[in-house]
Amino acid sequence: MQTVYVASLNEYTGKSTICLSLAFQYQMQRLNVGYMKPLGTAPAMIHGVETDEDAAMIWQALDLQDTFESAVPVLLTSQIANLPLRGPVQSLQTKVEAAFKRLARGKDVMILEGAADFSQGLSLGLSAGEVAALTNARVVLVTSYRDTLPLDGILLARAQLHDLLIGVIMNNVPREMIDTVRTELTPFLERQKLGLFGVLRRDPILGAISVKELCETLNGDILCGYDRLEELVETYMIGAMTADTALRYFQRKPNKAVITGGDRADIQLAALQTSTRCLILTGNLPPTAAVLTRAVEAQVPVVVVREDTMTTVSLVERAFGRHRIASPRHIEHLTRIGRQEIDSQEILDRLPKEAL
Repeated sequence: MQTVYVASLNEYTGKSTICLSLAFQYQMQRLNVGYMKPLGTAPAMIHGVETDEDAAMIWQALDLQDTFESAVPVLLTSQIANLPLRGPVQSLQTKVEAAFKRLARGKDVMILEGAADFSQGLSLGLSAGEVAALTNARVVLVTSYRDTLPLDGILLARAQLHDLLIGVIMNNVPREMIDTVRTELTPFLERQKLGLFGVLRRDPILGAISVKELCETLNGDILCGYDRLEELVETYMIGAMTADTALRYFQRKPNKAVITGGDRADIQLAALQTSTRCLILTGNLPPTAAVLTRAVEAQVPVVVVREDTMTTVSLVERAFGRHRIASPRHIEHLTRIGRQEIDSQEILDRLPKEAL
């Protein structure tokens, strides 16, 4: 049995996506795969039980048959986060180790998903290095490309994790930078005795969010287009220009959500002439009959929200930042991208084997 711990330098780098991609690849090799998030950091109520939202999504996508309670042995609530104030915390490691042994029984590969960054959980004894040592795992660091390569962050992780860190996956790299990143980063990592296991291009589908997820985030009223709620929104645009320039502006981006005031019928009609996944009307103002009729004809959902435009934009940005890879289209696309861009076999080759 082999164990990989997927960690990151910061939030929203795509750890859950990488965990899913690796799991799908190993399942295609007919390996028995298990999954666990030792320290849950995205609390949510799922079927009446408080657990980790990312873990629940992955568990469902992989159709795992183990007892889900073991998948998130420790959930980072405020009560748990404050435990170190009363003294050293030791019991949580025991809890994680017991859950890991239950889930690892009979598995070929265990995939552990890390917290927001590799140091989170340190005060609880559940940082990436501590959990990796506890489970005999090796750490793969996922980092997202943001204009420059995160060399300092990689070196910091190397200094703290030592030989437990085996390599890096670069995510969200602009297409035109793929070859440059590979060329420049590979020798740097080799000098640190680390592997470059993948360079994933910035992908509009993987970064997309369904209309339904947007509606749930905004708690808006859906007026039409109920059969188009699973469509994927790749980006959003704000309709605050004059009617003369609106059409040309909206033609720049396909598969978008358009956010505009409910009283801007001219902007709404212009948006409906272009590739628009949904209209989000702010200020709790419903559309005119003409706009609603055109939206029904175009099969574009119209959502009315109570907040003003800028507040709505902030909520939409947050939704894109925390979107989950859960739809069949997402998963199919992720499987294809993972096979092309992640060297799952090299990761497996670097993991120690342990008999359970």
